[in-house]
Amino acid sequence: MDQNISRQDEDELDLFTLFQTIWEGKWIVVICTAMVVAITSLFLFVKKPAYEGHLLIRTPSLDTMSSFEQINRFATNGKAIVSDGQIIGFEDNLLVEITPKEIIEVFVDEFNNYSALYEAIKQHSSDYAEFEGSGEERTLLLFRWTNDYELTKIVNKSAGEANTYQLSFVTRNIDETKQIIDLTLSKVSANTNLSLLRYLHSISDAAKQKSFDKISQLENEILSRKKILLIGHNQKIHFLTEQSTIARALNLKENMQNAGTLAMSDKASMAVFADAPYYLRGYEAIDRELEQLQTKDEKNIYFADEKYVELIEKLENQKTDLQYVEFDAAIKKLPLNKTDRLVRYNPLLIEFEVMTKRRLILALSLIFGVIAGAMFVLLRHGYRQHQAKVTS
Repeated sequence: MDQNISRQDEDELDLFTLFQTIWEGKWIVVICTAMVVAITSLFLFVKKPAYEGHLLIRTPSLDTMSSFEQINRFATNGKAIVSDGQIIGFEDNLLVEITPKEIIEVFVDEFNNYSALYEAIKQHSSDYAEFEGSGEERTLLLFRWTNDYELTKIVNKSAGEANTYQLSFVTRNIDETKQIIDLTLSKVSANTNLSLLRYLHSISDAAKQKSFDKISQLENEILSRKKILLIGHNQKIHFLTEQSTIARALNLKENMQNAGTLAMSDKASMAVFADAPYYLRGYEAIDRELEQLQTKDEKNIYFADEKYVELIEKLENQKTDLQYVEFDAAIKKLPLNKTDRLVRYNPLLIEFEVMTKRRLILALSLIFGVIAGAMFVLLRHGYRQHQAKVTS
């Protein structure tokens, strides 16, 4: 027990000696601390602070989407396609409905292409202008800097409307970054409009080609029907001529008996029109019928056919029902010029936060300076004691 008390006294004595030694070298501790804080302050002053910025990118407004109402009606043409009690599409629709979600997704794809961001950095970054590396090194530098810009979807429902994105970035030059972001988003907006226009024009071209194909198909069907009708007409003339010749040979001038229906009937057979031979009608009656057929105009031949008339009506309807013309007119009314902005953002509302925690760094440098000064004092004290023992 006496040994424990003795050890405790020695520990208290050593701790007192330690603090006494540090106190005696307090000016050294102060000087070391001041030097560390001064160097840290100089570093923070010389080094540009890093900023983290955020900008919200929102879907088009209701006013903007109202201009797409006319074009979107082409997405609901024709008979509805129903699955599980829900309409999933339309048979004759030209396009899928253009919604705010579709527009902002095109915008995000254009941004992630990074071509607009590359050009903006080249144009407004002083660091890039001063960089003297090779072409490959400059490309790698651009690629690294583009990683400082990220467009992500906000998934927190309480953050506001759906399909809202946030552009996040890190920079050391606020003014240059504002210019880069403004130019980048302007080019991305223009590219978004161009992509939508290309999509709509491709649909218009497809609709136009489809209409031309239908017209061409109907014209070919009409031409084929004409040939069939003319062949049938000529076959009737040939049949009646043959029957007239037979009647003359038999000197059958007048109708001998009921020979059946007229040869002009489409339902009649070319070979046998009734139970009795056709020439028994007499050549005078046959010649009158033959004369009517030979003097008959081609138009009367065609329009006497129900199928031909039906094909003509379909062709006229197809020529007048030109959806692509209305579709092109609707495209021209859309706000898709280069200067038009569909998605909503305001570069003036960029929020910047200093990433470099200056106060924290200064506080840590103060603590580090005190510790370093105390360690120096203790090491110096220990070295002097060692030298004193050696000399004694």
